[in-house]
Amino acid sequence: MKLNLNFSIYEIIDLLQSKTPTDRTIGARLLSKRKEKINLLIKALTIEKKLYSKLEICNSLVNCGEISIKPLIETLGKIGINQH
Repeated sequence: MKLNLNFSIYEIIDLLQSKTPTDRTIGARLLSKRKEKINLLIKALTIEKKLYSKLEICNSLVNCGEISIKPLIETLGKIGINQH
């Protein structure tokens, strides 16, 4: 599925913080294109409860590459049970 990348950063953040899991999933996917926003993805991962949204956030962090490793290491032990 090809996503429209013409969303503003504010629209993407709104999607990532939506009450609807599918919107949060889309927000995470769109945010992976904005590597300077890794901390928003990590924050979303720490509070996300739905499996598919968590998986998409993780995939987005992987797509960001090596620059996401250090911020992730800093959150070890803070993300929660059964999350990686």
